[in-house]
Amino acid sequence: MAESSFRELDKIQGSIETLHERSQTNRANISAHEAVCEERYAQIMNAMVEMKEQMTTMHTKLNEVSQLASQGKTSLKTLLWVGGAAAAIVAFVATAINILPK
Repeated sequence: MAESSFRELDKIQGSIETLHERSQTNRANISAHEAVCEERYAQIMNAMVEMKEQMTTMHTKLNEVSQLASQGKTSLKTLLWVGGAAAAIVAFVATAINILPK
């Protein structure tokens, strides 16, 4: 009976050693995984910061283009009004010249 319990203790000791090896391997794997995830997180955050800067720049440029477009519309409207008025004056003068006797 003593030999039987000794064998059981050997089996238990072997199981404990196997579990200890596995836990050490798992600990090393988890540490490596954490380091990889930390690096990945840092790169993702850097990419997001760069994207934010690019979006800010694009927003600024878009506002500038919008302002130029609205200024262009105002200038175009003014040009059309002045051109229309000049055409009306020329048309009036040409009509007056043709209608009045020579």
